[in-house]
Amino acid sequence: MEHPWRDLEEGVKEERPEVVGITNIALMFYYDTLNAAKLIKMVSPQTKVVVGGPDPSLIPEEFLRAAHGDIDFVVVGEGEVTAYELLKAIERKESDFSKIKGLAYLEGDRYVYTGDREFVKDLDTLPMPAYHLFPMDNPMYGIPAFMPPYTVTICTSRGCPYRCTFCSQTVMWRHTWRGRSAKKVVDEIELLVTKYKKRGILFGDNDFLIDRKRNIEFCDELEKRKIKIDHLWVQANPAHIIRDKDLLPRLKKVGIFMTLLGTESATQKIVDKYKKPMGVEQNIEAFKLLRKNRILVLASMMIGGEYETVETINEMARLGRKYGDFPTWAHATPFPGTPYYEECKEKGLLEVTNYSQYDWSHAITPSPTLSREELEKYRIGLFQRVYGLRLFVKAFFHPNPDVRRYERFFTNEWLARQIFKRPWVAPNYQAFEDYMKGRE
Repeated sequence: MEHPWRDLEEGVKEERPEVVGITNIALMFYYDTLNAAKLIKMVSPQTKVVVGGPDPSLIPEEFLRAAHGDIDFVVVGEGEVTAYELLKAIERKESDFSKIKGLAYLEGDRYVYTGDREFVKDLDTLPMPAYHLFPMDNPMYGIPAFMPPYTVTICTSRGCPYRCTFCSQTVMWRHTWRGRSAKKVVDEIELLVTKYKKRGILFGDNDFLIDRKRNIEFCDELEKRKIKIDHLWVQANPAHIIRDKDLLPRLKKVGIFMTLLGTESATQKIVDKYKKPMGVEQNIEAFKLLRKNRILVLASMMIGGEYETVETINEMARLGRKYGDFPTWAHATPFPGTPYYEECKEKGLLEVTNYSQYDWSHAITPSPTLSREELEKYRIGLFQRVYGLRLFVKAFFHPNPDVRRYERFFTNEWLARQIFKRPWVAPNYQAFEDYMKGRE
């Protein structure tokens, strides 16, 4: 959309839809979701507004009450069946929604949650995403800033069986994992490659490599069909990299060129505090295996937390400089609904309540020895120290063109914005308040 708020208003005026669904994909868009619901109701009061997504699933009552009636329903958790049953009930003009599992709403001032919806047991029973309904040649449906414009994101599984205290995903999926079969995954890739001319896939899975049997079948299917993929980007648990070290050459050959590892810290007691399922030594072993197989390593770490000190931050710098092709640091963020949030709330550490800053780039809590302002300063310092001149050299002279492209991205778009504190905004971004002033 060239003018998102205006286009939304005009679209609702023209269509007068019975229902509008909004996906709140990250907590930092909390206020955008509330404002979108408000605008829809202003234009078409009879339209039902339904909200879903990870954060609404964890704090549905908060979304409903903050919307002051502009959000009619929150679909909690896995939404396919719940949304279908809700739409059918609305179509039949029903007024009792209490038997639809996975639904939250307000009856007057009374909060109603109908109970957890049972997960879809076999994800292969779900249909292929309706790509034909989207403008697939629009680069906005890829990740052009970080990936080539012919890249698209897909998800091949849902959930994670682990219990990292800061992760809202594992809470939403009740610490379970379900994956589509390798055949179905490759069917989708084949469609994207042949019909939509995509040559890069970013897997949105929490851990793409969790199932060794599926990993083998995935390689078998791609090789058998002779599907040419330039780039496959995955996120994985370091323990599964180590377990499948014999498969890494095959995974590299079928297209995996970068792996994100959530290492979080270079200090074992911090990793333990977050209840990560692997240790620092496992992380390092996984780094070495990936680099041996010429698979790029994006090492993701967090700064902040109960044990963070200047020395533990220095350890993260040393780890990132030595092993990561693209080490990154985010602020440890206590997302509502997670054990980490409850712990921080209980200890009185939540110094920021504005959800738009819950974006990994702002410090929300202090550590015992460092203020939020100091943590933000040290985070920027990590990027300056670890990248520095090497970033410039690799951006222009590294033999791997992928590395050159990413280093230039970090140099031009991301690192500069971090250092000079200029947050990225979409070219067509307009604050809702500004739109409303112009609208008046």
